[in-house]
Amino acid sequence: MSSIITRHVRLSHTAQLACSLHASSVQLVGRKKRLTRPQLKASAMAARKEHSQIYEEEDQFFDLEEMTEWEYDDHHTFGHLLLDSVRDVRKYLRQIQFEHPTLAKHAKPFQPPPKQNILQFERSFTMGEKYLAQDRKAVLRVKVAQLGLKDLELRKFLLLAGVRYNPETDELKMSESREATSLLNKKRLADTLVSLITEAKKKDDMFADVPLEFSYHKYKPNPALPAEWLRRKQRTDSAKPSTYIDDLTEEQQLTRELVLAHVLMLKVKSEVAQGRHRGSAKFNRQSGWASNGDSRALRVALITQAFHWQCPGLLLNLLLDWPSHAPLISRQFMDKICQRYFDTPEKLNTMAQRSQAIYKSLACQGTKFVDGLWNANNLDAGANMLSQLVELSNPPALLISSLAVRLMHMANKLGRVWVAHSVFNTCKPWLNQSPVAYSILLHPLAQNHDTWGISSLVQQMQHNRVVPDSYILTDIIGSMCRSGNIEQAKDLLSILSGKYTIGIKLGLWSSINSNIWLWLYELSKEYNGNWTPWQPTLATHQLMIKAFGRAGMVNELLKYYELSANSHSRLANLVDGYIAQYSESARQTHGLGRAHTAVDFQQIIKIAQASGHRTSIVYNMALKGYASDGDFRSIVHHMERFPKLNGIEAWTSLIQCMPFRLKFIFRLHKILASRNIHFTADTFSVLIRRAVNMSDSKSILRIIEFMKAHTTVRFDVGMLMDILSLDVPFSIKCKQVQYWLESAPNIDKKDVEPCHAVIQPNQALVTKLIDMAKSPKDLKPLRDTLQDLQLYLTPKHLSRLRAIGVDPEMQREIKSWY
Repeated sequence: MSSIITRHVRLSHTAQLACSLHASSVQLVGRKKRLTRPQLKASAMAARKEHSQIYEEEDQFFDLEEMTEWEYDDHHTFGHLLLDSVRDVRKYLRQIQFEHPTLAKHAKPFQPPPKQNILQFERSFTMGEKYLAQDRKAVLRVKVAQLGLKDLELRKFLLLAGVRYNPETDELKMSESREATSLLNKKRLADTLVSLITEAKKKDDMFADVPLEFSYHKYKPNPALPAEWLRRKQRTDSAKPSTYIDDLTEEQQLTRELVLAHVLMLKVKSEVAQGRHRGSAKFNRQSGWASNGDSRALRVALITQAFHWQCPGLLLNLLLDWPSHAPLISRQFMDKICQRYFDTPEKLNTMAQRSQAIYKSLACQGTKFVDGLWNANNLDAGANMLSQLVELSNPPALLISSLAVRLMHMANKLGRVWVAHSVFNTCKPWLNQSPVAYSILLHPLAQNHDTWGISSLVQQMQHNRVVPDSYILTDIIGSMCRSGNIEQAKDLLSILSGKYTIGIKLGLWSSINSNIWLWLYELSKEYNGNWTPWQPTLATHQLMIKAFGRAGMVNELLKYYELSANSHSRLANLVDGYIAQYSESARQTHGLGRAHTAVDFQQIIKIAQASGHRTSIVYNMALKGYASDGDFRSIVHHMERFPKLNGIEAWTSLIQCMPFRLKFIFRLHKILASRNIHFTADTFSVLIRRAVNMSDSKSILRIIEFMKAHTTVRFDVGMLMDILSLDVPFSIKCKQVQYWLESAPNIDKKDVEPCHAVIQPNQALVTKLIDMAKSPKDLKPLRDTLQDLQLYLTPKHLSRLRAIGVDPEMQREIKSWY
């Protein structure tokens, strides 16, 4: 009772209220006589009244309205916190100055515990915390063999210990946390161990009828590590393995670094085109390079690549070209560079001479090295230097092939396929047997659906006896799927899997050259079902699943689902997604059924402000299915349910079927950009396609201008093909193609920069133009446009043109086009 009084009543009122508080049947403190019932009632009412007055006074004391104004005569709260921290620091400083020196006389040398101490105790201690539950726990470990028990005593002891004994390590482990402190738990453990030993030594009952077994313990095998797997000792400089680079002459090493300098800059340019290396928000360089010394991120990217490809001369130029006094790379990275390339004066002198030769060869006089390298025509310059290297006497085959493959890869990445073919022809003696080189040449042909080009390239591989790898056949399967030949893609996949039987109809591809199929079939028989270089990869199966999904072949997807359910979760998720796109029952199974709620634009703004970045294949494909059905309400309903899954794929599906209001969509882009969700080329293609369906040319121009001004997305050939679907005369369509080709950068003379539109003509564009030509009067503008495209015509194109121009003179002219 006294604790209740002192908890709720001030100390000054304790004495006078102690006699007036009510307790039903307990003798009150300070009273000798019992109170009558009316007296108890009156005293209780008086106590409640007094309590209410005390609480009112306390409330008034903490009431903000009743507080006096601050008269600037004291520190504010943060000032007091600062003073408290200063006091703490001074307290420890005084201890360091006056108390710690006196502790030296109490120091004792460390003595390891004697062998007689066989018990090992463990306990935890949390600094700065008291009375934590985990700090009470104590653990005892002891080797049972050291307890000195005999055979029968040991058996009885192990029966009493139970699962606490580990037969693999012969160790007994017990823990205790019931006492208030770890020391008490430690003593309790010691007493328990003594009790166990005492009980084990009693002879009254030795439990001879109870079997001793250790079925509770699961033995984990620990196989010995093979000696060849052990980490080797660190090599000395004399034992450092030599590579083919060390065997090159100084002239060959210089040419190699010059070629790689252009290749690495091309790689950085392509990364800039993808939105990387933007630096800080202060320097917003959409064109990729500011040329004013602030491009640290790009320089670091070049230095990292040069270090990886072992180009010390290029590295030295990049390091010396940094104009600022701010650090360019970390000290650890700099030490690593110096340790590998500049550890002796002789090496440093050699690399300095090589860096000067590189600087002079790149003609960077009067400019910074990196700026000069950026402004150079890297692709053509690299190809010319590679041709010079080929003309040297006895060039190493590994050097030529590695440089040529990298140049061809970058040429394809920038859309300059003819440069890749030129490099291949220049280095043909070294690349004739390289599947990687053929794969690089085949990839753009597959992207452009060039069936005849693929056929001729595969014939060349057959002639040179080059065994195709999985990348080559995956590209061929992708070309078949994109051109709609899904059945033929299935046949080729069966060849890859070793389950092919000659006799399946091969359609157009077999009419091109059946020898290709027979060659692949014979190759698959040579390996006799064992591992082959063209085993289907994850990308191969993804292409087939996407082709089945786009064609709406749900039965084939279900077969693939049975195949991939136990093999790869990513494939299973992809199959689930496409099934959800085309099957409403599958959407309901995943909790994404139809909704019929009302939708307003303010609701879409709120969803955009809460959007996240997580992705779900099933969720995105289900929304895509609703978008193809035009079900705007269901998309908004599910996007409101799962805001964290609303990436750009979900927003693209929403834009595909929402009311076409460009002003609102551009506002939506601004909100999503603040959430780091940016419109992609697919999003703008959807917008352009919707404007084309409404024949709204003004909206198309607004979309393209907005895309160029506010995003890094470039106008590509897919968007151009969508614009060609406008209902305008064929001559105007040809002029549109010529206009966009002229507005693109001059890709014949300079590398592609990310700030411009890039129209890379392909066979799909040629096919679309030829299919749009309906009368002989369309052949003249078509001829002028095809000359600008600089693409060859296939026999299929030729037959289509001859069906249009029936006049004999026109037939002869069309034959000259081919």
